[in-house]
Amino acid sequence: MKTLKHIVYIVIISSLIVFSSCTPEEKIINPAQDTWTLLTISKGNPNVLQQNQIINNVTSNPSTVYARGVEITGIKEYRNMLFLMMPSIYKIMILDRATYKPIDSIDFSISKKIPSDIAFGNATSAYIAHQNDSIVSVYDLFNFKIATEIKVGNGGIAIQEGLGNRQNQIFVANSKSNSVSQIDTRTNTVVKTYYVQVAPSFLQADPTGAKMIVACQGNKNADTLSNTVSSIAFIDIDKKLILEETPLNTGKVDAVQASIKSMLVTNSEWVFIAMTNGLFRLDTREHKALSFMSSESYDGLSYNLRKREILMISDTYIYIADDNSAEIKYSPLQFANSIMFAIGQ
Repeated sequence: MKTLKHIVYIVIISSLIVFSSCTPEEKIINPAQDTWTLLTISKGNPNVLQQNQIINNVTSNPSTVYARGVEITGIKEYRNMLFLMMPSIYKIMILDRATYKPIDSIDFSISKKIPSDIAFGNATSAYIAHQNDSIVSVYDLFNFKIATEIKVGNGGIAIQEGLGNRQNQIFVANSKSNSVSQIDTRTNTVVKTYYVQVAPSFLQADPTGAKMIVACQGNKNADTLSNTVSSIAFIDIDKKLILEETPLNTGKVDAVQASIKSMLVTNSEWVFIAMTNGLFRLDTREHKALSFMSSESYDGLSYNLRKREILMISDTYIYIADDNSAEIKYSPLQFANSIMFAIGQ
């Protein structure tokens, strides 16, 4: 009897194993498969936010996750939220990062202040620059309302927080005042104003967190005789001083006629600058070793921090490159529409 029970038990277990192995819903996981997510904003008006699965460096299953029918000019990610810039309607839309459902909108339609960029000085407050005003709006992330305003220079085109224990230092590029304002979020006051070259337009902290890097367009007018070279300024955050201002000129390329399209600082301590006449690279440690990397005029630069790779946008293509050399590593990702922004996750 025991032998019979033993045989029946073995038959049942074997049947269960066979049944489970034939279950159609089972997903086979390939540990060698490289999968990551890419968020893109297409060009045009209206444009849309799309989520793309990248599997072994091939775009798969693109899906539109947000479409409002108005132009989206930028995107920032903070904690579990996405912030979409919609300057044509004076708004910033806040989405839940997991579901892409709207949480709130920051509305400046009454004051007509155009939101150009947003930064995050602490867990409770967001700081918003306005390209047509001389203030930074402080937004309460818990109560979803404007808490206060801070007077800065004119034409706030970009805003960026420091890294690590310097996150409480916010920097604003005042494009019309040729200055950068440093705000201490503990007091919400401007603690330093730096006067830089013409039209500061891009900001990013270096990977050590000790410096803020500023890209200045220079004077670019129809009158070419009055044009000035584009440049990069390095600000010491703790000492509150400009360490160096490096013109973007090499023996091959004249940066007087060229404009800056995008700037990116990588964890390898290089700053890459996409210009209308090519791609430059500059050492963030010594503020020297300016190199002309490519004659390609990329529309934008982004960084996939997890993979430590540069995403270089060119019309309907995104090229994935090494974050030291900008050498393209794979075949480019191709999209149905031209791309404005991309965030790798």
